[in-house]
Amino acid sequence: MNTLLLHTKLFLTILLLALHCQWSIAQSPSELAIIPYPKTLTDAPTRLNLTAGSEIFYNDPSLQSLATIIQSDISKLIGLNLAVSSGVAGAGDIELSLDSALPDEGYMLEVTSKVVITGKDYRATTWGTSTLLQVLNSDGSIKQITVNDSPDTNYRGLMIDLARKWHTVEDIEQIINMCRLYKINYLHLHFTDSDSFTFPTTAYPLLPTPGRSYTIAELQGLETYSQERGVTIIPELEVPGHAGIMISAYPNLFGSGTSGAINMARANVRAAAGTIIGEMAAIFQATPYIHVGCDEVDFAGMDTHPDYINAIATHGVGDVRGLFNFFINEMNDYVKAEGKTTLVWEGFDAARTGNAKVDSDVIACPFDNYGD
Repeated sequence: MNTLLLHTKLFLTILLLALHCQWSIAQSPSELAIIPYPKTLTDAPTRLNLTAGSEIFYNDPSLQSLATIIQSDISKLIGLNLAVSSGVAGAGDIELSLDSALPDEGYMLEVTSKVVITGKDYRATTWGTSTLLQVLNSDGSIKQITVNDSPDTNYRGLMIDLARKWHTVEDIEQIINMCRLYKINYLHLHFTDSDSFTFPTTAYPLLPTPGRSYTIAELQGLETYSQERGVTIIPELEVPGHAGIMISAYPNLFGSGTSGAINMARANVRAAAGTIIGEMAAIFQATPYIHVGCDEVDFAGMDTHPDYINAIATHGVGDVRGLFNFFINEMNDYVKAEGKTTLVWEGFDAARTGNAKVDSDVIACPFDNYGD
């Protein structure tokens, strides 16, 4: 078993134990095992008991799939298979509802004679169901509490490097479940790198790595699975660097003989990257972001290569680093054409001006304390 898979399985075991650790915990609100801990929580000394006769109600049609998910969760945790219906809950039941007046991603969990989870929208309601799972005891009892919560930040993310370390669809589903339980709203999937190209582009069929790539149907399934659990997948195409596998698959298109970077000097290469960006956007329609990499580019040999010399002069960008910034802006145009916002890593020169200045609406994700 590889180390990452072992760690994942161990983490899942610990997570399930954490969800159940409150079963023997005292009654103080400060000791309830809710992660992250809510902004406000009040409690009463009494408890509500779920039974085989309890039901899960949803009072908005959009919440039906979430009701089915929480039904499955409760069945796995405590063995009760509760019926799901539309309508208003009675005593001993669970009700899911919406209230647009709540803050963004805000929810309320009220446990009295019944459980009522109210969210600003679908995603917020999923956070309320996660809190319910964390306070649900193994005997079906729930402490009577009122929780009001909303996040301090609108981006709470986890990145998985699928290109360097293969994950099955089932592994990714487990990670999505962990994101939901911890109320992490974005899962960034690093689909491509020099190790493998896991994204199933059909425009360039030699790119997907045999045995280490997904099908379109699998990714569409993950998009649905994640959305039903309040988690949004952000896809990444790593260009122009970390792209040796792209050059190996299509040397006449992507190669320039200078480094492990695709030939960003050529318009048809930039257009090819834009085509793949469009394919990603077609699958991951819910994401507001697409990540296009842009870190750790090896510029060696570019300044003497005819393609780069001509492109630098044509676009008036000064030098190779200026052309790199020009490349980022063109990728930004492709991303914006899909109605998305561009994310990049931090390896560009932010001090450039004119045609070589990176667009101000590109969002940089720094990870290595670069000065820029």
